[in-house]
Parts: sequence; structure tokens; C-alpha cells
Amino acid sequence: MKRKLLLAMFIGAFATMTKAEDRVLKVLQTDGQVTTISLNDEPRTTYADGNLVITTSQTTITYPLEKVRRYTYESLATGISTKPSLKTEMSQNGEALTFTGLKSGETIMLYNIAGQILRRINSEKEGATTVSVADLPAGMYVVKLNDVTYKITKR
Repeated sequence: MKRKLLLAMFIGAFATMTKAEDRVLKVLQTDGQVTTISLNDEPRTTYADGNLVITTSQTTITYPLEKVRRYTYESLATGISTKPSLKTEMSQNGEALTFTGLKSGETIMLYNIAGQILRRINSEKEGATTVSVADLPAGMYVVKLNDVTYKITKR
């Protein structure tokens, strides 16, 4: 009985620390513009006619997919500051993927759609690393860098 009570108290304390109002849906566009939507608004994401459509009880926002870099579900800052880190980003330019803001020794993983590892690349220096995908057949691939995952399409 004591274990169940302690477990319930722990879960209640954890739920209090991560309230829904602390979590958001963040949309990063290719031009750098960022839109943040509280999960309290219960955003629903769908795709229609080449657009990302986000609907809440109050509004509907439509983004052309080619202008959306990524969207993520995140927690808002708690006021606890950390050491600033490099901002890592990926861009695709034809037959090459360019990663900027890397630290030396960071690992870039490239997977096929079946989840098989195709490449494991370690950045040799801080800054930018370019990865060629010229030898890959047309299709969809997944790139993982730290805690960020990108979906790419090679045509």
C-alpha cells in the first residue's frame, strides 16, 4: 500500500512539473520564422494539397510544405539556464546534405526507410560538414543528428 501511495505521489509531482501549458508545438519555416502553439489549444496536424494544416479550437494555420523546415513538440524553458550551444541545422541541396553548427566528433546517421543504417559520418571539425547522397537511389531517407531527426527525399 505504501508503494502505491508513493508511486501516486511521484506521478502527481511529475505531472505538475510538466503541465500541458509548458508544452508547445513549434513550427520552424525555411525563412527562419518560428510559430509556437500551446498544447492547451489541442493543435491537430494534417496534410492537404501539399500543405501542413494545424487546426485548433480557435484558428486554422496553413503552411506550404516546401516552406516548413520542421515542426516539433517541445517543452518551454523553465527559467533554468544552461550553457549556450551551437545551433545545428541541415539543408539539402541536390545531391548533398550540409550540416552546420556541428561540434567536432558529432555523429550523423543516415537510414533508409526500412531503418537500415546506410552511413555513419563523424564530423571531423567544428562548423559545417557536407555529405554526398549522389550514389543513393531515389527515395525517402531519415537523417539523425543528436536528438533531431530529418526526413529527406531524393528525386
